[in-house]
Parts: sequence; structure tokens; C-alpha cells
Amino acid sequence: MSVRIREAVQRDSKQLVKLSDELIHLEDWSTREVMLTESLNDPASTIFVAEADETIVGFIELRVFPDFVEGSPIAVILNLVVAKDFRKQGIGSQLIQRAGEAADKRNATETHVWTEFDNQQAIHLYTKHGFTDRHLLLERESEGQAS
Repeated sequence: MSVRIREAVQRDSKQLVKLSDELIHLEDWSTREVMLTESLNDPASTIFVAEADETIVGFIELRVFPDFVEGSPIAVILNLVVAKDFRKQGIGSQLIQRAGEAADKRNATETHVWTEFDNQQAIHLYTKHGFTDRHLLLERESEGQAS
């Protein structure tokens, strides 16, 4: 199977929204569609897709933005999803490598990523690509968004 990594475009939206449901299930995809369009139009954001036979089987979202305290741009991987039937085939690694290259081209001095504490598969994948356990990410849900 041949997989091609490329930048996402608006016509990929339906496949991306559907695939993202494998990471976080939502009953109503309308807000996801709006947020995806915003990401695709945001110059700080790049979404790369893994495509096999014209079907998107994975994606990664990278944001690069200025950090004035660092004195340089930094990058954040917000999402990495590979379809269940396509896991363990190196697609996640290809997406991480492509995102890393894009971060380097945009002069990001560091790239951050987070995952659940018990997601050993993701932790292994990221550490294989040089990510280290250096910081603690704390999260607070906004009162208007709490479920």
C-alpha cells in the first residue's frame, strides 16, 4: 500500500471530520466543521493528511506561533489520528516527520505535543521521534464548555 503525505485542503473536510471522530466522538459535527475551516484558513496552522487510494487514512495538525518569551516561534502538534485499520504501518511516523520538517522550515525552536497519561501507544510513538517527558500540561475546562 502506498501512502502519500500532503497538506490538507478544504475539499478534504468531510473525510477529516469523519476521521477525527475516532479520536473524540461528537454527536454533532457542525462545530468541528467550523473549527476545521478556521484551521485550514489560519496561516499558523497546517494540517497534513496521509492518503491511500484517494482516502484520507490519517492526519496531523501543527500550529507554529511566536513565543516572545522564547524569542522565537514554537510549534504544537494538536492532533494526530490514524484510522484504526491503518495503524502500525508507519503512517503516524510519516506524519510526525512531515510536521517536524514543517516546524523546522518555520524556524520553530521546539515542538510540543500532549496525550493522555495512559496512551502508551502514542507516548511510544512520540518518544521514538525524540519527544521527551519534560513538562506537565495542566488543563481546565471552561465553565461554558464543561460537559
